[in-house]
Amino acid sequence: PELQDRWGDPPMAYVFASTTEQLGVISRMLLDGAAATTGTLGKEEVMSGVVPYDQFLALDYGNKIFKKRSSVASTVRINEVLPGIHLWTNTFLELLVTDKTLTMRNSEYGWTLGHRAAWHGNVDACTHLEQEGFDWSTRDSLGRMPVHLAAIKRHTETVEMVSSFLPQAVNDMEGSGQTVPELLEYTALGMSSWNYNEEEHYSDGTKKVKSGGWNPWEAEELDIDFCDIEQVSSYNVSMESVLEDYILVGKPVMVRGGCLDWKCRKTWTKKNFVSKYDQTRINIGQIPYPEMFSAKSIWAGIPEFIESHNEKWWPDNYKELLSKFGGPYYIFSDQADKLMSEIMADFPRTPKLLNDSAEIEYLWKESTAMLNQKPYEFFFGPPYSGHQPSYGDASWHALVFGRKRWFIWPPDHGFYSTSNTYDFVRTGIQIPSGGMDPLQCVMAAGDILFIPELWTTMDVNIQESIGVSHRYGMNYFQM
Repeated sequence: PELQDRWGDPPMAYVFASTTEQLGVISRMLLDGAAATTGTLGKEEVMSGVVPYDQFLALDYGNKIFKKRSSVASTVRINEVLPGIHLWTNTFLELLVTDKTLTMRNSEYGWTLGHRAAWHGNVDACTHLEQEGFDWSTRDSLGRMPVHLAAIKRHTETVEMVSSFLPQAVNDMEGSGQTVPELLEYTALGMSSWNYNEEEHYSDGTKKVKSGGWNPWEAEELDIDFCDIEQVSSYNVSMESVLEDYILVGKPVMVRGGCLDWKCRKTWTKKNFVSKYDQTRINIGQIPYPEMFSAKSIWAGIPEFIESHNEKWWPDNYKELLSKFGGPYYIFSDQADKLMSEIMADFPRTPKLLNDSAEIEYLWKESTAMLNQKPYEFFFGPPYSGHQPSYGDASWHALVFGRKRWFIWPPDHGFYSTSNTYDFVRTGIQIPSGGMDPLQCVMAAGDILFIPELWTTMDVNIQESIGVSHRYGMNYFQM
């Protein structure tokens, strides 16, 4: 238990670090009809860590914590899954925590086991660490004690518990000058609407938001004239402030015009895609990664898929298509780097994200302690298509062309679903019992949306939309 990796982390740190990944894996298991009924999965699912649901439940741990359902549900809430993962994590504490591991710190970000337990809202782990004599005044490299991290993630029960161990910490400021009450002030329920003002965000007159030749037809009934997510303009904000004021304190933010300067704004045109990838086939479905949920998917040629909703055919035929198939098909792929390497080279991987962002180049580093580096994900689809509700790592989403409406929920109201986006917007957003109404905002071409870890997101295309996403994990900053 006292072994250390090259960053100074002991084995128990890896157990804590697996929490978010386990949430995604087990949520998919609970939603996967084939796994629950047949106990068989393809090679891709097995390789990604998903095991058959019935085999998992045969384990004493799985059967006790995740009660077997009489039928496969289309929705699972974070709060249904997280207690079992905490129990799994805490099983290792007695085995792996010693006097020496209590003082071990990550050499780059300064996190201790106490920081990790607080970040994930693991109250029982915090209690165990207190009994072992952990020093709750320990600060990470950004000047944050564990109680600050619990406040950033809005783990109110954890905040109360850790505050009882070190009462004076509540009014102590973290590195950016905020106290625990100030960090807790920001809640999704208390946000005001931020009116979307295109003139304000694109007023410099030098950037013209063109269509790229994609279908300009809009699903007008999906449009809204308000934005519940805080917005900043890329022309008057630095990436450093986006990092400090939003990403590091767990706030979503829409950066208007954030990718208008990217090369892909010139090269990701309809004409280029049709000509460059006339022989390329890609997996499409009504939800991203349909094969994970035993949902229907097909392999389609990129030009054929593009033409299936062109601006001449779509307006007169889309209603019949939606009625017949229950929703449009959508491309959301983490294989685009392999299938469309030339096009995927046209957006920045390590350079500037915004106009003046060189100072935080480390955000895009190729490797960091215990980071599970995710592939870039390419998305493209017609109006009414999009990504169903899901949660996972922190992420950013850049819309190169089109318009897209977002729905987001904070972690304590989060849920994962296999129902496609069109089902949600057609019937009205069906929120799980005890949930809250989503925050909503329309994203325009050239915008970037940053989403904190474990916030649930759903999006639906108002126009034909194309862009790129990346799940980067908050561990870039804290681990």
